[in-house]
Amino acid sequence: MQTAQIAVKKRLDVGKGAVKRLRRKGMVPGVIYGNNVTNINMSIAEKELRKMPLGSGQIVKVVVDGKSNHNVLVRDYQKHPITQAVIHLDLFEVSMTEKLTTTIALAVTGSAKGEALGGILQPGIREVEIECLPANILERIDIDVSDLEIGDMIKVKDLVAPSGITILTNPEQIIVSVLAPQYEEKIEEEKEGETPATQETEPEEAVEAKSEA
Repeated sequence: MQTAQIAVKKRLDVGKGAVKRLRRKGMVPGVIYGNNVTNINMSIAEKELRKMPLGSGQIVKVVVDGKSNHNVLVRDYQKHPITQAVIHLDLFEVSMTEKLTTTIALAVTGSAKGEALGGILQPGIREVEIECLPANILERIDIDVSDLEIGDMIKVKDLVAPSGITILTNPEQIIVSVLAPQYEEKIEEEKEGETPATQETEPEEAVEAKSEA
């Protein structure tokens, strides 16, 4: 696994005012934390942020002020509700010699045989939880669906875990399946003059009694 290396700067000013000034300069605030590190408030330039594999579960090497190196995971990030630009990062420092728990994306590849017969490819879960050393984290696991016929499916238990990785997700979870073609049933119109079975008809005697009243 190739580790991205990203430069950040330590920031001393905190608070809303300081954060606004940073963002006006094209910088994104964040924090580095972990079991073996004192929290480091930092900022990252937008051009460096573009190198950050957000949501991938990959290890990133962060260099603070060109000096200290930290192997981190992007634990969380916030986006602006309108522009969707990243406005804050939470980076969790990890030990390269200790196993950790994270998630890894699942990527479906190929075209299922059942699709050629009218089947519908139905995706299930899009990621699995894993346990491994940081160096063994992959960007994704590819799922080849080429041999799937109508009615076939791939579950977590069907995955062959890469070396050094233990999959923790429920083995019965469905990753992808091929459904039979779905047809909408057409409702037939009632025949003219036929009384629906659910409608009750009053006896003639009751009708006559009403008219006499």
